[in-house]
Amino acid sequence: MGGKGQVVAVVRHFGSTRDALSYLESLVASEKRVGRRRLLFRGERNLYPLKTTLDRASPDEKFGHHLILHDLVSHLFDYIESQVTVTDGGIYVRGKPLDILQEVETVQQTVGGGAARRYFAPVFQHYGWASYCLDVSYDPRVALFFASYNFAEDRFDKTGHGHVYCWDPDRLRQKAHFLWIVDLVHLCETLNTVLKVSPIRPERQSGASIILGYANWETPDPAYEALDEEKLHFTFDRADVEDLLHPKRYYFPDDELYHFLRTHEAHYTNYANRSFEADDVRLPVLSRHRQNYLKDIAELETCVELGVTPEVLLRYRIVAYRMWYFFWDIVWTVQKMQKRQTAPSE
Repeated sequence: MGGKGQVVAVVRHFGSTRDALSYLESLVASEKRVGRRRLLFRGERNLYPLKTTLDRASPDEKFGHHLILHDLVSHLFDYIESQVTVTDGGIYVRGKPLDILQEVETVQQTVGGGAARRYFAPVFQHYGWASYCLDVSYDPRVALFFASYNFAEDRFDKTGHGHVYCWDPDRLRQKAHFLWIVDLVHLCETLNTVLKVSPIRPERQSGASIILGYANWETPDPAYEALDEEKLHFTFDRADVEDLLHPKRYYFPDDELYHFLRTHEAHYTNYANRSFEADDVRLPVLSRHRQNYLKDIAELETCVELGVTPEVLLRYRIVAYRMWYFFWDIVWTVQKMQKRQTAPSE
């Protein structure tokens, strides 16, 4: 893909999942990419247009999701900023250097704080929020899994054929200069350092995200053209997929970061219900998400073990989140006061 000349999006079909995996892994090995220059993959069970979840939503729902996502990311970003120390040598959280935040700081200085905050939107996208991000992976096995697994029925589709797309990130950036590709594992390591929560899902899925369509909600993002022009499109028969891939390896719905973000969302929902007007477009979207959240935790063994209803558990998590936030707010305030006291006078 990174070779000479124009890349042509050629559909190549493989007679089995094994043959497709062997070819894609050889492609990765031949490119010898490291870091965030690695090839990007995305799997689809059917031939769908490359669109983000927000692009597929109705205008009202799209606007509601956009507003909520902006608020959720801003609140999370504000807390992260409170834990960050910026020096000439880099950006640190409690003494640990964080390269991803150095990139965020660069974006903030050159494009603006609103753009910097968007670096954290892919995390919410990866854990179920509609956003202007497109999930991809650095691992072709993950793409083959998503091209084969039926989540609604909790089983592999072993009939028909799946679709896998592959991109060279260097060529994408040349075609669309403002296209952002975020390494979710790298970003979630930062969140783990700040929040002390383990992000297993993006690690298992070698996750990355392409940020699209945030500049103008009324017109298509030019980056979509680059995605279509630069993609390599492969298809494969799925009959043997279960012999090669196991769902528990790649689909990990619940982890500590998932529950933190859900609690963060529940806290925001509680605030929104008190603060927004009844006809605010955010409220119907939040209401649907609240029901989904209650359904999620109702399926957990936690409710049974504690002998409580999902609503009680939700209230408990909201209170726990507030206490956690309040505690770190005190720590941050004390740290600022100590810095002022120890700072040399001019």
